[in-house]
Amino acid sequence: MSEPAEGWYPDPNGAPHLRWWDGQAWTDYVEPYVPRRPGSRSRRGPDLAGRDRPAGTHPRTDARGR
Repeated sequence: MSEPAEGWYPDPNGAPHLRWWDGQAWTDYVEPYVPRRPGSRSRRGPDLAGRDRPAGTHPRTDARGR
C-alpha cells in the first residue's frame, strides 16, 4: 500500500491544527487549521491555498533536517 502524498493534513492526534506529512512520516511542523469558508463549493476540507512545504524542509528530510 502506498503512502499519501506529502502535504498538510489534519493532525492525526486530533489537535486543532494541520501537521505536515513528508510522504513517509509526520513531522513537527504545524499550521493553524483554517476551515472552509461558508458557501464554499469545495469538498477538499480545510482551505490550504497558498500553503506550501514548510520553510527549510526538503522532500528527503524530516523535521530535524535529516
